Amino acid sequence: MDHRSLVALLLGLLPGPLAAQVADSTSARPVYEQADLDQAPLIRNPNGCIAALNDQSPYAGSVGEATFSFIVTADGTVDSTSIAVVTATEQRFVAAGRRTLLDARCRFTPGKKNGQPVRARIKQKLSWKVEVRG
Repeated sequence: MDHRSLVALLLGLLPGPLAAQVADSTSARPVYEQADLDQAPLIRNPNGCIAALNDQSPYAGSVGEATFSFIVTADGTVDSTSIAVVTATEQRFVAAGRRTLLDARCRFTPGKKNGQPVRARIKQKLSWKVEVRG
């Protein structure tokens, strides 16, 4: 019987565009770019994100990645309406990545401006390498 082993790599935050402040279509609260923050959003629980990523794997034997731009809210959740695909090796990684970012196990420490948590736009690359072992 074949045993499948899943290896998921969650790469660090990528630098966002160097814009001052952008309007958010879903809220009157401003959205800051990473360059304008005192502290950028960080993944709060990397193991939780990796577990969520593993659960969303397209299928055994696949290798790929997708990079997303999205807003991390002041409470550390991902604003579901803000998720945009920057790049993806294949469409199936886009759907899996969206589900991973919205999974409750994948939370962020919010970005801070003047010591206060704020909404911030970031980029995140998610990578999959799914191995089949016999």
